[in-house]
Amino acid sequence: MAGHQNELVVKNTLLLYGRTLLSMFVGLFSSRVILASLGVENLGIYTLVGGVVSLFAFLNSALTKSTQRFISFELGKPGEKNRLNQIFSMAINIHALIAILLVIVTEISGLFLLYTTLDIPQGRTNAAFWVIQFSMVALVVNIMSMPFNGLIVAHEDMGSFAYIDLLSSILKLAAAYLLSFFNYDRLILYSVFILISTLIVRRVYTYICSKKYKESKYHFYWDKKLFVSMVSFSGWTLLSSISRIAKTQGVSVIYNIFYGVIANAAMGISRQVSSSISSFASNFTVVFFPRITKSYAAGDYNYTNKLIIFGSKISYMTLAVFIFPVIIERNYILHLWLKNVPTYTATFVVLDCLYILIINLTSTISISVRATGKVKKYEMILNTLNLLAILIFYLLFILNTPYYFPMAFLDMAQLITGIIGAIMASKIVGFSFKKYFLNVHLRQLVITAVALIPIFMIQLLMKENFLRLCASTIVFMVFMLLSFYFMGLSKDEKNAVNGVGRSFLYKLSRKNG
Repeated sequence: MAGHQNELVVKNTLLLYGRTLLSMFVGLFSSRVILASLGVENLGIYTLVGGVVSLFAFLNSALTKSTQRFISFELGKPGEKNRLNQIFSMAINIHALIAILLVIVTEISGLFLLYTTLDIPQGRTNAAFWVIQFSMVALVVNIMSMPFNGLIVAHEDMGSFAYIDLLSSILKLAAAYLLSFFNYDRLILYSVFILISTLIVRRVYTYICSKKYKESKYHFYWDKKLFVSMVSFSGWTLLSSISRIAKTQGVSVIYNIFYGVIANAAMGISRQVSSSISSFASNFTVVFFPRITKSYAAGDYNYTNKLIIFGSKISYMTLAVFIFPVIIERNYILHLWLKNVPTYTATFVVLDCLYILIINLTSTISISVRATGKVKKYEMILNTLNLLAILIFYLLFILNTPYYFPMAFLDMAQLITGIIGAIMASKIVGFSFKKYFLNVHLRQLVITAVALIPIFMIQLLMKENFLRLCASTIVFMVFMLLSFYFMGLSKDEKNAVNGVGRSFLYKLSRKNG
């Protein structure tokens, strides 16, 4: 593993860590403001109906991964990069076609669900209608901007990526605060403000690309072979996006059918917590995506395999240091954070957090498979299992199991699916599953157990209050990071971390000097 490449990965990871930490706190504070401004019922409607639009966003997600993969692969290949503009222009064409398709599908399917299936409180159907319309426009804006995002990620410009992520969080907080200055329907207004913030963020993305990357200038270009390659690649990764949306927004629809909008409000809060924390891992996955793809394209398979293990360990660690204190202190945190905590929220927080922790154990596995382009069998088998899990999830409601049991089942199903996926990926990419399992799953389990011992002692010795929350969080983070450094990192990985640390201290000493 090349030292310079290692240090670049660590540097980008730490850069996103700091920016994402700020974004997380801004996002969590926004949830408190949103709940106070909208109320439980309106928040439940927004979580549910806005989610209906997101049900159709999976097409965009799949194509975005395709764009990032093709651009990163081209950058990793030796020789001229003239084809970059052709790939980018073709991506714009494909996204335009998908935007038109999604508008049609959303209007038909979204409105059908609204007027025939969803449990919307009396008198709020018109507001829900406008939430769908504004959410759909925001979705189209996102679709047409994804090729620009893909360029930034492929070029590993994580500084721009991090600052724009922070800007997005601040704009959403501003949208929540602005509600208090208007007497009009706050649910509709909030949808409008979110749309405006989306337009601003996407404009920033496109502006940065136009200034930094000459290949971002669009020229109409059509290559049937390239079109088929990109859409075919997207078609198989589409299954992954479908199952992911089904496990998030689809789950909201099922809970709405059986428990109403109160459950949706609780789920909206719990997902704000889990998604704020998971943004750490998702941003770090962004760091590893272009690096793994480029190293595979260059034929450096040994480095690719090491990145797979290192990326999974980093993703898990960055989540665990926040998730376990939140789980253990969830009741106090929720009452400190929110004035009125919706029913079911504490349980959903635990199950959602565990779910994203399980997913990120195998965060770099799917990236490595997509780098090879051999996604057909992998996506078909894993996402068939995921869709089967959703079917069983629905049946558990029909069987009248406790409200938390179906969510707990999804957590366990995801763990099993992730292990099966790792076994399949080891054969496709060419790495040792045994080495992966020992270094990621078993070693991280031991590290977590060691770090949890002092936090459980604190729970026994101290009463529930703000001091205990601070003590639990700080002690767990310290023990987790130390255990991870000494027990979780290989020699090469430690050298990379040490190198970045020395570079930072050197720059700091020069500034002070």
